[in-house]
Amino acid sequence: MSKKTGRPEFKVTSAAQKTVEAMVAYGIPERVIAGIVGCSEPTLRKHFSAEIDQAQSRANAKVAETLYQQAIAGNTTAMIFWLKCRAGWRERQELTGADGGPLQFEGVTRIERVVVDGRHGKNAKH
Repeated sequence: MSKKTGRPEFKVTSAAQKTVEAMVAYGIPERVIAGIVGCSEPTLRKHFSAEIDQAQSRANAKVAETLYQQAIAGNTTAMIFWLKCRAGWRERQELTGADGGPLQFEGVTRIERVVVDGRHGKNAKH
């Protein structure tokens, strides 16, 4: 008779399925969800792939439904957001100088663009 070594097999429960689905829908990271249900991230993805795949889509659909309902009910902010995201609307500001003429820059001899490299926290001039 041989003994099995290692971790015991993970058992999926309906309570764990509901927990995973809810937490995924709320945007909780998978590493945190795995810790709550008591498994590793690969085990979480192995046993709860349907919940993970469907929960985010269901949550997005519910939020979109609520946004749509708010927009058609007259919520101006929801209407603007919807039109920017779904209908391609954009806000644009044009700057002009005096009397609608071009902008005048006095005393400006050089303009630089500075890019911040987030990986190293350094500025690079371009």
